[in-house]
Amino acid sequence: MILHKDGLIELRYEIKTDVLYVKWPDLTDTPVQAIEYSFTKLIQTINNYYITKLIIDSKNTVSEMKDENYRIISMRLGQALLGTGLKKIARVISDSKERETNVQDVTKEMQSQGKFNLNSKEFTDIENAVSWITQKEEETDF
Repeated sequence: MILHKDGLIELRYEIKTDVLYVKWPDLTDTPVQAIEYSFTKLIQTINNYYITKLIIDSKNTVSEMKDENYRIISMRLGQALLGTGLKKIARVISDSKERETNVQDVTKEMQSQGKFNLNSKEFTDIENAVSWITQKEEETDF
């Protein structure tokens, strides 16, 4: 079911698995305000539908955003995701080594500040991301 669609992103929700899929947008020549609007819609959708699992498909994402703008927007998004009920995030990585280096740098910065502690994992394909994120959590007895 499509929960939101705008010029940058489409949020598709699978009820049976409680997974929200988002294909990361092409951010070339996209105004920061438009990116922030779409990311706000993503956060609102996660909160409004009590979504616990998110798959971000950034396989074909292109971004020519300046490193500092990218860092600021990514940090804001990461902090906003922490304020949701998400339990797992799977991300399909891009083929761009430069882009993935930027993602890793931001992730490390957030982790070093204790600001990113979600159960997350990266994959090279959507099939493995789906398999991991839909895996049942092992129940533990206390």
